[in-house]
Amino acid sequence: MGGSVSWGKGCNCLHLQIYRDSKDRCKNASTKSSLSLDGFLAIESGFTLDKESNTIAIVCRDLIVVLAFDTREVLIQWQVKIKAHLSEVQQFLVQITNLPPKSKLSTGPARLHLQDYTFCLVSAIPPRLLGFWPINELRRFGIIDGKFCFEGGSGCGKDRLGVGAHVLHTNQCEELAKCFELALNGKLHGKRRLSTNKNSCKRRDSMQH
Repeated sequence: MGGSVSWGKGCNCLHLQIYRDSKDRCKNASTKSSLSLDGFLAIESGFTLDKESNTIAIVCRDLIVVLAFDTREVLIQWQVKIKAHLSEVQQFLVQITNLPPKSKLSTGPARLHLQDYTFCLVSAIPPRLLGFWPINELRRFGIIDGKFCFEGGSGCGKDRLGVGAHVLHTNQCEELAKCFELALNGKLHGKRRLSTNKNSCKRRDSMQH
């Protein structure tokens, strides 16, 4: 089976086209099926699933698509193409330690994927989307007692399930806070190597305790 990927201009949208095999793709033959993925949030790769290790998961707001490839080279080609045309995403390993009273999430390990203007939390392998938040809908975010905290406003999540204070433990608190500030202002793209100098980051609506 072959495939190709394209993207929607001006939005985080992927268009997947599936062919019967690679020869059909080269001949511009009709696709076997196609799928449009709106609301791109993150990609994860390299996990083992059903004995397949050249894998990639495309995490979107309403759907997660998992693909497996014959070789690592093909996997890398897909990663490069996706990253080149969609929002740059940075990943942080976190531990969810505290949640709002009505939250349906669970405490425990998770991965936070951050891009300009939005972020999400995923867990498990293959990834399962726990929730996503527009950064401008947060009431506040920052560091308290060495942990990263954010408080979702009334517009966060379906049925407001993202509302309230969430507390995350990570060894990258300073960098995460700085990246949040950049992402809030749409400046995270291309900023992979950031200083972790505590005094270099002015946080929006810093949390006090």
